[in-house]
Amino acid sequence: MDQIRRQKYLDRFEHYKGNTLVIGINYDRDLPADHPDFKHHSCKIEKW
Repeated sequence: MDQIRRQKYLDRFEHYKGNTLVIGINYDRDLPADHPDFKHHSCKIEKW
């Protein structure tokens, strides 16, 4: 979400304000491929 705000991605969709769902997905790439949580991710959804 910080990157979306920082890069001002939503400026292109200003006319949709109030009707926009923003979804941020973060993958943990610091884990080795044989780790049980490999490709573990978190997701955050906000309405803007």
